[in-house]
Amino acid sequence: MDLKPIIPFEPISSDTIPVGSEWIYQIKWDGVRIVTYYDGKNIALFNRKLNERTYHYPEITNQISEYFKGKSAIFDGEVVALDSSGKPSFHEVMRRDGLRNLDKVKLVKKDVPIYYMIFDIVFFNGNWLTDSPLQDRLSILETCVNPTPHVQIVPSQDNGNAIWNVVKEYDLEGIVCKNLNSPYRIDGKDKGWQKIKNYHDLIAVIAGVTYRAGIVNSVLLGLYDDQGKLWYIGHCGTGKMTVNDWKELTVQTDTLKIPDKPFYNDPDRTKGVQWIQPEITVKVQFIEWPEGRTLRQPSLHAITNIPASECTLPKKKSDHQQKGMDSKMDEFEISHPEKLLWEQPAINKKDYLFFLQEIYPYISPFLKDRLLTVIRYPHGMFGEPFYQKNCPDYAPSYVHSKLSEGIHYIVCNNEQTFLWLGNQLAVEYHIPFNTIYSNGSPSEIVFDLDPPSKNAFSLAIKAALMIKEVLDRLNLISFIKTSGNKGLQIYIPLPENRYSFEDTRLFTSFIADYLIAQDPDSFTIERMKKNRKGRLYVDYVQHAEGKTIIAPFSPRGTNKATVATPLFWNEVEEGLTMEKFQIPSLLQRLKKKGNPFADFFHAKNEQKFDPVLQFLKTQKK
Repeated sequence: MDLKPIIPFEPISSDTIPVGSEWIYQIKWDGVRIVTYYDGKNIALFNRKLNERTYHYPEITNQISEYFKGKSAIFDGEVVALDSSGKPSFHEVMRRDGLRNLDKVKLVKKDVPIYYMIFDIVFFNGNWLTDSPLQDRLSILETCVNPTPHVQIVPSQDNGNAIWNVVKEYDLEGIVCKNLNSPYRIDGKDKGWQKIKNYHDLIAVIAGVTYRAGIVNSVLLGLYDDQGKLWYIGHCGTGKMTVNDWKELTVQTDTLKIPDKPFYNDPDRTKGVQWIQPEITVKVQFIEWPEGRTLRQPSLHAITNIPASECTLPKKKSDHQQKGMDSKMDEFEISHPEKLLWEQPAINKKDYLFFLQEIYPYISPFLKDRLLTVIRYPHGMFGEPFYQKNCPDYAPSYVHSKLSEGIHYIVCNNEQTFLWLGNQLAVEYHIPFNTIYSNGSPSEIVFDLDPPSKNAFSLAIKAALMIKEVLDRLNLISFIKTSGNKGLQIYIPLPENRYSFEDTRLFTSFIADYLIAQDPDSFTIERMKKNRKGRLYVDYVQHAEGKTIIAPFSPRGTNKATVATPLFWNEVEEGLTMEKFQIPSLLQRLKKKGNPFADFFHAKNEQKFDPVLQFLKTQKK
């Protein structure tokens, strides 16, 4: 075998689904990571710990000529086995992967069939593909692998929220989000691949057991710190262990009994516990692990062959990481991290930058390739803000700019720029309706529904629902968000470089005229505030080249720390308030409800605006 084993590329953990046309989404299989090496003559399998598994899975090694067309390859994938309900089961796959007596493979193979889910190709026909973008590697994979009953290519989806909903519905492990431009980093880990789990898991060591009728019925679990001390983390007696598994565990632990507690700290229960030497390791799933407490709702999923010495507590994080901040925050020093920006809710600068980091995957597609105007609040909400359009001379090299009408606008195309702006206390992010590549063509239509005051927010709700009714009749796909201040904004995504602002003005003025004809006492297009007389201003004139609007997911410079928040249409009803959508609660909302704008860019090419525009042009004549 000429090919040497590699440590595979690992995804980072994330709580949010990144969005944009450059992202694809795949099911995260609850199995064993296996890399396949084929040099044209010999085939070998290794797991991510570089332990050989060539003889464990003959379904992969004996059928290479059936599923692979080529001279040589390195495949990366997951070996999975299914439980009785047809779901991937780590417990089942460990019945194969954990075999030490390889003579049993042929026998267990019948009871536990496996499936190799290939998701990447690292080497092909003598050439390394590690520097090639994922999109190219997947194209090669599609051409050289013919799926068989036991070898499949992992399908990719372009809608992260949809696949996440499937994961939740069927209680699968999670999803992996992959950037199509990402290279394959051997023994690496970065944001090009992000895993989002439906539940948490870890490998722990058993250091105590309890019995019922002479059979082990629960275990006490621990992890080691960097000083070699074993810390109790929880007690568990439920999960996917079968009666036979518990009996086998009883036999295994019988020779490991010791008189004294091996834990450094005191478990929350010790009655009836038999201490054992910490040698047997298990995979545990749990709902959460509150700081300073034990695992919540742990369940055992399988006995593993991972050494007990590798069962360690999570490493202590740096000051940035303690707030959840990644290395991109290390590009600059956070000035005055404890500085209070909002009083109620209380948000300091470090809190704010953490929010920006977490919201970046959501806001980034709307900032990308657009001339950015920010409003900076150097004293937080306790002083005067100012607009900034020009990129300052002191901006770092990763901050890109674009000259337009004598102004060097910042173009926020990377996370470092976004966080740097946040460190400069840019709070509001305003964007034009077109990108720098759209040749003056609008990328979307936006209706800005601006009530006369915050107390008249119900007028915005009324107008939005009336417009939604018309848009539905016209078969137009629409999205809605709060302005974060006192109004609502309706978005109609458009295909790039197809329409002019003159075209869209025909439509926006038509809708404005419709609203006023239906309810002239509630709506107006009067630009002079003194002449509006308590009516909602339908600002269709604002949708024009050179004009800007607050970006979706942008914070606002309000005393309540509100955010311009995308909504689901069924949320637009009486009782809706702006204060529900604040910086401290928005991330939890996205995690719980999903992203209402997840399909925004996909809808661009689905939009049926041509028939509407042709009708309006005919009417104009």
